[in-house]
This record gives sequence, structure tokens and C-alpha cells, in this order.
Amino acid sequence: MVRDLNVHFHHGGQFVDDNGTYVGSFKKNKCDYDVCGYFEIVDLVTKLGYIEIGEIWYDFAGQLKPLTDDFAAIEVANWARTNGKVDVYVVHPITQPDFVNMDEAQPEPMAQNENEALP
Repeated sequence: MVRDLNVHFHHGGQFVDDNGTYVGSFKKNKCDYDVCGYFEIVDLVTKLGYIEIGEIWYDFAGQLKPLTDDFAAIEVANWARTNGKVDVYVVHPITQPDFVNMDEAQPEPMAQNENEALP
């Protein structure tokens, strides 16, 4: 019986059309069949260096399905065991960095008394 499952993670990119074409990075990973659940898969994704995950999808017989819980993870594990591998796609949320306006961030210097000059 196969215990180590081949999970192919497609990450760092995005779907570019309605046909499920994903452009991004690729990483092969192993997952133990006996403990392969939703949170184990999320842990493997975070080990790729991602803090935030928007969505996780998997290819099941040519159809993309969302990986949202342990029931889907069981289907992922069974598909990988039956077919030798499973493709998992990670969609990351679009984030914008926070910018601080330095003019607003630093308070105006105040003179101790009205006769004192400001720097």
C-alpha cells in the first residue's frame, strides 16, 4: 500500500483563463496518506513561505475543485493514491503594502515659548 502521496503544488501565480491554466511556480512534495488532511496540506503550503492563503484548489479528473475541508483532503489523498499524484493550486490574496505618509507620521515640533525659534 502506498503511504507517501505525491502532491504537486502550483503556487506563487494565478489562473489565467477559464480553462484552469495556472501560471506560477511548481513544487513536488510528499504527504503521508494516513495523516493527509486539510490542515496538513495548509501546513505544506505555509512551508513554501506563504503566510496568507486565498484559496486552494485541486485537479480531480480534469475538474478543479476547492480544497476547503478534510472531506476534500480525503478525496485529494485518494486521487493521489489512485493516480500516482495530485495537482494542488494555491491562489494567494492580492495584498497591498501599507504606506505611511511621513509628513503625517511625525508631529510638528513645538516651541517652548512664543519667543523661542523653531528648528
